[in-house]
Amino acid sequence: MDEVSSQFVIRALVSLAFVLTVLGALLWWLKSKGQAVGVEEGAQLQIISRVQIDSRHKLVLVRTGNARFLVGTSPSSISVTSIDSTQQSAEFKDFLEASRNQQNE
Repeated sequence: MDEVSSQFVIRALVSLAFVLTVLGALLWWLKSKGQAVGVEEGAQLQIISRVQIDSRHKLVLVRTGNARFLVGTSPSSISVTSIDSTQQSAEFKDFLEASRNQQNE
């Protein structure tokens, strides 16, 4: 059995490092452009904003047509709340109070 030359080992390690770097850059690019990649111009569902609360929970603001929805996700459930478009400029405190009043009715 022939000995493996040090030049071959170095060349293999450099090639492996190059491939891993290219894959890492590709994954980073896909993650940063994630919601823009593959989205059509006339898409019916649009993600307006996304907030990661912790590693397992997030809030997503979604628009479909003229309707907007706040979607909360967790490992065990998904919660969807409709957002009235007339309250776009209202304070969050006012919106929260109106939402509570609607739920109590």
